[in-house]
Amino acid sequence: MALYVIDFKGNNPRFVAYFLKHTVRQYKSDNAAVPGVDRNVLHRLRVSLPDRNIQEHITNILSTYDDLIENNRRRIALLERAAYEIYREWSVRLRFPGYGHTKIVDGVQEGWERTAFRNICQLKYGRALKAEHRVQGKYPAYRSSGIIGTHDKARVQGPGVIIGRKGNVGSVYWSEGILARLIPCTS
Repeated sequence: MALYVIDFKGNNPRFVAYFLKHTVRQYKSDNAAVPGVDRNVLHRLRVSLPDRNIQEHITNILSTYDDLIENNRRRIALLERAAYEIYREWSVRLRFPGYGHTKIVDGVQEGWERTAFRNICQLKYGRALKAEHRVQGKYPAYRSSGIIGTHDKARVQGPGVIIGRKGNVGSVYWSEGILARLIPCTS
């Protein structure tokens, strides 16, 4: 189910989209078992709205940032794909720089060894830190979708790798420094 808008009553359509994005994000319906957006409640909301010229100005600024963000997302996706392909080329296909002059022993290059993952690092489960218990601070709090906020107390000394095990299964994040509580990987 979805709501949609086609009559913008003289307002900038993209401004209305930005406005709704912000408003709906903060909106919670307590009237149903499944959280949702109630059209009748949205219609009754009291809002402050700038005139059309200011809406245009705000929209131009925000859309410029959105375009930059989208461009960077595409670049990041290309870089991640390139890194993945380099990894596969070097570590799976064993075609790394100088591979023609390197001896391969039992499927790995000489000087390397096969071992269980548990022998190179230790995995630990994250701990819950609900939004209502977080106190905004300087330490990032992670979930399988990435950083979801901050907390004022550190839980884990970095650097560290965060791996999604529920929700965004297999998502991997790198953190240089101290982390707030690691959030269980649920969406």
